[in-house]
Amino acid sequence: MYFKHFQILLLVMIFSMLSNSFAQSLSDFEAHSNTLAGTTMPWRLFKVANPVTGTKYPIAIFLHGSGERGTDNAAQITGQPAGPYCFARPNAQAVFPCYVIVPQMNSTWESVSSQNLILSIIDSVKAHYNIDTTRIHITGNSMGGMGTYYASQTHYNVYASFQPVCGMDGQLSQAAQLALKPFWAWHGLSDPTVPIANDKQMIDTIRAAGGHPNFTAYRGVDHFSWNYAYVDSDIVFWTKSKHLGWVWPLNNDSVYRIVNVGSGKCLAQSGTDSTVVLAAVSNSDQMQQWVLKNAGKGYYQLQNKSSGKVLQVPSGTTKPMAANTAVSAGTGTADNQLWLCWDIGDRYKMVPKLCYSRDSIYNAIGIMGGSTTDGAKAVVMSYSGTDVMRWTMESINATAVNMPTSVRSTIYASSKCRTMVSLGNARILTSGNFAAYDVFGRPVSSRGYMKGMKNPGVYILKVRE
Repeated sequence: MYFKHFQILLLVMIFSMLSNSFAQSLSDFEAHSNTLAGTTMPWRLFKVANPVTGTKYPIAIFLHGSGERGTDNAAQITGQPAGPYCFARPNAQAVFPCYVIVPQMNSTWESVSSQNLILSIIDSVKAHYNIDTTRIHITGNSMGGMGTYYASQTHYNVYASFQPVCGMDGQLSQAAQLALKPFWAWHGLSDPTVPIANDKQMIDTIRAAGGHPNFTAYRGVDHFSWNYAYVDSDIVFWTKSKHLGWVWPLNNDSVYRIVNVGSGKCLAQSGTDSTVVLAAVSNSDQMQQWVLKNAGKGYYQLQNKSSGKVLQVPSGTTKPMAANTAVSAGTGTADNQLWLCWDIGDRYKMVPKLCYSRDSIYNAIGIMGGSTTDGAKAVVMSYSGTDVMRWTMESINATAVNMPTSVRSTIYASSKCRTMVSLGNARILTSGNFAAYDVFGRPVSSRGYMKGMKNPGVYILKVRE
């Protein structure tokens, strides 16, 4: 009975947020149309208010579902407002000012002609506004989610991120390529229209290929998961941080302090009973330091620097929600001892594999009762979208490496770390202390120079011992 009441309350809250977020009108989106090879596609544009001279702005593209097909250039906005207004609502524009393109089609997004028309629309916007071409993002729900997958096949290099909602039509052979891109999928666990199984298989395959995709599954939600995904503020912060050449920021075998965004305090092993609690930051306290160890397929162990024990939820837990976290002397290979670190911009959600394995994918570490006091227990709870469950990973032992200016990203390294780095030229002189590899582990360095590179590409620098 409690769970049923919780679901009803959650739905009331969601639709209340929807009504507040979308208190705008169709006239907020300018009407346009483009014709290419005899086919016309109507589209709408939400413009950045008061753009700053000399500043380049990103683009967010929303692809509608099958129910909004047509030529009226209105249904793609009014039929399902959650998607178009995700990045156009005032609180999103305050954080992430961007131009929002909402095209409308009358057939399918899964065709080269439809995708080429989208590119022509992007070109039209670029011709009139100052656009950051490294930050063009695409999302869509249902049929639009399938179109988002299709865009990753046809124009992979155009987009900085892919964000399909309840739509799966990707090929598993794409996984190695998608592993190099920011990728976040959303789905309802009870979706009868587009079953979640295929989406989950794609996520697992991307992780197996070395990627770090986010995957949010909503328990008790059917096909209309866009009404949940597009009102979550995390999507805005996540998209804001992504660009072409973006690389996964966490380093294997590096030491981190895990700091709660809401309280400014960090996770620490309790010195009395091995539970994990909130503690005021102390730079010298190794009980607050955690070694991030890559366990493969996107999972990590979090090993306490002081005790050597690993973070876990109880092994006998049948309902992960509200389970106390603790440290254990275990091997760190069991489902209750492995963690997904979901990137949501400059912060993270930490989801135990135990939850992912049991389709409780909306659960993550938070602080019991939202407390900000020292000693408050860290527990696994249903994700609320609040700072109680958001964490930053502050590196303890990473030091800057002096690299050529042609390297696109700041490089950080420490003993034995693997660092993903985007390189801008086909030949880069590297420090003699490093060996360079592609994402499949193949060496790409010879006599101090990079070889066999795509331009740009994502590579691994490994410290030579």
